[in-house]
Amino acid sequence: MEPIRLAPSAINSQPWFFTGNKNVIHAYSNKPNFLKAILVNKYIPIDIGIAIYHLKVSAEHFGKTTEIFYDKTRNSLKGYKYFVTVNCGKN
Repeated sequence: MEPIRLAPSAINSQPWFFTGNKNVIHAYSNKPNFLKAILVNKYIPIDIGIAIYHLKVSAEHFGKTTEIFYDKTRNSLKGYKYFVTVNCGKN
């Protein structure tokens, strides 16, 4: 998770939230309030993509295979929107 923490984001907002375990990680973005949304909504998908790429590269650096997919059955959490799931469990 450290590479994700270090990932850059627009206006240094780091709008992501992750849940899961060492093998499967679910990525969410926060839902900004109305005023902040005007400024950051267009950047959130880019920010999440950069963070996920940092996760993918770091997992592969340690010999894990990764699979990024959208889980249609996963719901958003209160205050967060679901984006993708990363399966990075196999060496």
